[in-house]
Amino acid sequence: MKLISQFEKNGSTFAEDDEGNIYELRLVKSVTQKNDDIQLKRKIVNMLQELQVPTNYSGYKLLIDCLYFSIKYEECRKCLSETLYPKVAISHNMKSNSVPCAIDALACRWGRTKDYQKLFGSKTVAAKKMIIGLTNYYLTQNKVEL
Repeated sequence: MKLISQFEKNGSTFAEDDEGNIYELRLVKSVTQKNDDIQLKRKIVNMLQELQVPTNYSGYKLLIDCLYFSIKYEECRKCLSETLYPKVAISHNMKSNSVPCAIDALACRWGRTKDYQKLFGSKTVAAKKMIIGLTNYYLTQNKVEL
């Protein structure tokens, strides 16, 4: 999905992609990140480093953003395909169906480690299960209630 135009109608802002789909854009947070957002991303990166997630894959940055949005916004936890992936894809200027593919590629490499197998109980899991599992892991480690 690549956004090609943006327009306003009845006080709302909409965007159209190259396939003709129209999306309503909503401001989730102002453009300037606050210190707590920066700290949240740092905590996510530290958690991923502790779990030995390989950093040299494009899925790594996508995973950080997926975890950030799913920890920060409950609606992203409920509907990954319809809410989370498009939000992350827009911020990385890519199609939303490319997000889980890149994370799956990261999982293939990371799946060889003991930390991964201990956390998920197998050598491979789908991107959705990985995001949900890591989000829950973060929330329980930091004593945040769902």
